[in-house]
Amino acid sequence: MKTLNTILFILMAFGSEVLAEQTKSPAVMLQEGIYAEETEGNLDKAMEIYGQIRKDYNDVERISAKATYHLGMCHLKKGDKETAAKYFEEVVSYFPDQKSVAQKAQQQLDKLGIKKDADKNIFDILGTEAVTYIGTKYGEVCFEAGLKKLYSNSHIYVLDKDFILHAGGLGYIYNLTDKPIAEKYRIGGTSYRNQTLYDITGNKLDFEITQNYEVFWIPKEPLQPGGFFNYAWTLDESRKINQTESGYNLTMRNQFGDRCYETFFLAVPEGIQITEQSEEYTGKENITGWDIYWWKKEVPTNTTHVVNVTLAEETKLVQEMNNVIEPNGLIHFKNPQNHTNTGTIPITSTSFINSDFVNVTGMYYKDGRPINYTTTHKGNHFNYDITFDKPIQPGETVEGMVEGTIHNLINILPGTKDTWRYYMNHSPNSGVPTLRIETYLLPEGSELISTTPPDMQVTEKDGKIQLRVEKIIPAGGSLTTSFQYRITGAEPDIVKPLKIESAPWADGEVMELRLKHPTGNEYGTIIYSAQKNQNNWQIISHLYVSEASLSQYTFVEADAENFVPVYGQTTNWTGDFKAKYGSENVNLTINTSEKQTAKEISLDKTAYDNEQAVYLIRRMPLAEDYYGSFPIFTLQGGATVECRIKVLGIEDVTVEAGTFKCYKTDLPIFSQNIKALQHTLWFSTDGKKYLVKYDVGGTATMELAKVWQREIGKPIIFENAEPAFSTIVPSEWRYYKYGTGGQTSLQLLPPDNKAWAVLVWQKRGTDPDSKSAITIAKADSEKLKNTLQNYTAEQNSWKEFTVNNLQAAQYIASYEDSGNRLQKNESPKEMTEYRTYIVDAENVYWFVFRTEKDKLELNKAEFDSIINSFRTNAK
Repeated sequence: MKTLNTILFILMAFGSEVLAEQTKSPAVMLQEGIYAEETEGNLDKAMEIYGQIRKDYNDVERISAKATYHLGMCHLKKGDKETAAKYFEEVVSYFPDQKSVAQKAQQQLDKLGIKKDADKNIFDILGTEAVTYIGTKYGEVCFEAGLKKLYSNSHIYVLDKDFILHAGGLGYIYNLTDKPIAEKYRIGGTSYRNQTLYDITGNKLDFEITQNYEVFWIPKEPLQPGGFFNYAWTLDESRKINQTESGYNLTMRNQFGDRCYETFFLAVPEGIQITEQSEEYTGKENITGWDIYWWKKEVPTNTTHVVNVTLAEETKLVQEMNNVIEPNGLIHFKNPQNHTNTGTIPITSTSFINSDFVNVTGMYYKDGRPINYTTTHKGNHFNYDITFDKPIQPGETVEGMVEGTIHNLINILPGTKDTWRYYMNHSPNSGVPTLRIETYLLPEGSELISTTPPDMQVTEKDGKIQLRVEKIIPAGGSLTTSFQYRITGAEPDIVKPLKIESAPWADGEVMELRLKHPTGNEYGTIIYSAQKNQNNWQIISHLYVSEASLSQYTFVEADAENFVPVYGQTTNWTGDFKAKYGSENVNLTINTSEKQTAKEISLDKTAYDNEQAVYLIRRMPLAEDYYGSFPIFTLQGGATVECRIKVLGIEDVTVEAGTFKCYKTDLPIFSQNIKALQHTLWFSTDGKKYLVKYDVGGTATMELAKVWQREIGKPIIFENAEPAFSTIVPSEWRYYKYGTGGQTSLQLLPPDNKAWAVLVWQKRGTDPDSKSAITIAKADSEKLKNTLQNYTAEQNSWKEFTVNNLQAAQYIASYEDSGNRLQKNESPKEMTEYRTYIVDAENVYWFVFRTEKDKLELNKAEFDSIINSFRTNAK
């Protein structure tokens, strides 16, 4: 599978430049949106552009703030004041540094009569009854503290329904002196400088917070001896609290300094519940839709009081999964599955999805009757469409059960022989809080090593270890479950003897596939060939990526009967890699610009060469539900990895070569039992089992363009329709035509990557440089001095001649190659370029062959045979 990995590597390295040409700047997009909104009056188009800016360029505050403001204006123009206000509030809250647009957004809010939430203090948010309750409760705490001659301190935390935190507290001032307090008076210290103080009626107090975080009250009227009054403080800003897999986490913390009664109040809307707490709350009360919790604690001098809580929306969905694990790691599950009609009309069907490593084998009603369902595969999921035997009425729940198996989730831990590991991250994607209940019955004789979460319940059932986890997953959240156990003498369930059938391809078969971006744009080719050599098959591939001008050649020779490799070779821009396979080892030689090495690598079992993997799969007995595994040796990695194949179903696939009914196969690649790559391949269901399509996570694809038969040993003719010409390449060469517009290329792909070769053609110009083949050649040789490093045409190499009665010119040049962005040469490599220009009345054609300096003479006769085969007016 190294071939497609190479393609993806090239894409990552060069894709940014391609995308840069196709992607508009955010400033240009903003202007297009404003034009659509204000000039064309096309609000829907403008809103789409503004939304795209917010999605792609949210980090560009200046642009994103303006896009958000204009999105609000579009909604306002549509008459949707509520949504418009939401966007205006977002500008004011999240882009305060963009003062101009924030001011405009605030003006719109003022016109709408909407007060920004950030301006509300916690007492405005809670309302009179809830504030009175907290004040009364704090008064009780203060009275109790006074009896014990302790100070008292409080913090109030208010969470809204969006988990936005607003904070503040209560305090009091008591004049214990014999003089009135008429001037600035220290009332305590604080950890926050951005706060506001209020009196009991809600009026702001005059106060000052120093650089040392001391709070001074500035009285408007003197506080007489023995006088007393309560005050409140609130922070001037709010924030959203952190969300993790287990919920929203809030830390309440304070260090008063002196020994005191510290009280934390937490107010949350009904429907939000505490799922975890580091300290049990002292009390709880529901007041006008707010659940108010409080924690009271006597805190020693210079001690920090900390309470951590995790919160989540009230559970609205329950997911239960009961698993029995076999010694080989195969999981059997049997789970409750209830269907509730939450609508207003009867329903007769529903659907759900599952990851495609989950194989559902049956669904049943509570009384054991089977539920009718169909299965389709999309992406990495199975879609299950259920049809009920009778309508489910509104509000009615039908209880049922689903069962099946799960492969590949439990594997032997790398570096061990008997330690097994389960790992899964569950994301319900239900849009509501979900109670997740999971049980796992381990194989008999297992020794438990560890669990995640660490508080997973461990019990015994039927002489086996049973694990249980029960956690609330917040809306949009997830839960990671993992455990390790030790058991000896077991093999993973996917491992089974590999059976292969006779080769479905004919001697000389050629499959051409095109490399494509997710957008559908073509950027290269890979051409597979198969040919017989006595009792062996030779599998050959030529890869060319036109965007990067990079090529790769691979060659594998394998026993025709058992397909065990004898020899393998991969040659590309990184170097030359060759392997000689023995029964228990691989002799690998590596030749790159930086080093030459040879090493022997031991094999504990037969491994197939990476570059024969596609053909190995073609020899497997593919069928629905087929699965298995096989090891491959990667020449460039020098290691063995495991491929686990599973047929997911049958699909119709349309490509350039036609429409094929195909086996859709899942092919994850594991290195030491850790999944490293995920591939999906489609093989035709006919007797040929052509590779029709090859996809890696939507990042890149290969699609079958054509299949043809070549005669072994005979040269291959390329014929072009317009302009009409032909040329002939040797039997082991391949070619790939690409390019649009004025210039077209025929990339010539030799074996061993012994040269970079191309034939290019275009219309002749009318300028003096286009007068003849020699003038064109000389003009190009001058231009190439600015393109190739130290490019120099050899003066005695210039030649004018004819090719099949067509005027031609030729020269040889030297230059230096420092490598490309994917592989830099340690020192510049001396190269030779061999160029031939041919002209007819309308067009110019030129051949270019590039080799290392000392290899031109070795291959020149072959290059000349290609040049001299060129003819126009081909039919």
